Amino acid sequence: EAAALLSRACPLDAGTLEISQSKLTFFLNEAAGILDDLIVTRLGEERFMVVANAGNAIADEKHLRALAADFDVQVEPLDRVFLAIQGPEAWAALSRAGIETGSLLFMHGIEPRQKWFMSRSGYTGEDGFEIGLPEADARDLVAKLLEDERVQW
Repeated sequence: EAAALLSRACPLDAGTLEISQSKLTFFLNEAAGILDDLIVTRLGEERFMVVANAGNAIADEKHLRALAADFDVQVEPLDRVFLAIQGPEAWAALSRAGIETGSLLFMHGIEPRQKWFMSRSGYTGEDGFEIGLPEADARDLVAKLLEDERVQW
């Protein structure tokens, strides 16, 4: 029932998303006002990743949990660091750091490693990736990325 929950929470037919497909959407209130923008990615038949703005995380989780009471679903908040790697050399910098982007298409997401989520998305107008991962892994990845002269912090 996860797709049905997300279809109620957002102006999105979550059930039509293909596995790994992402969509930019919004959490809406009862009057169809926008509460927050977010990206929803389908990870499996009944598994979705919702990436919302960190500043609204508590309110977004509360909103989704309130709606989830009417569905047979689990809402699992994930404690992750999100890194955005943007620009025309993003894929090359990630590859040099040991992160293969493979055939990941724009507005698609995958779980390349345990407890990792990676999507090809961004608001800069350039190619880019967002990676959600545990803090220790994020520190290691940032250190590897910063060894590349193309990467700026």
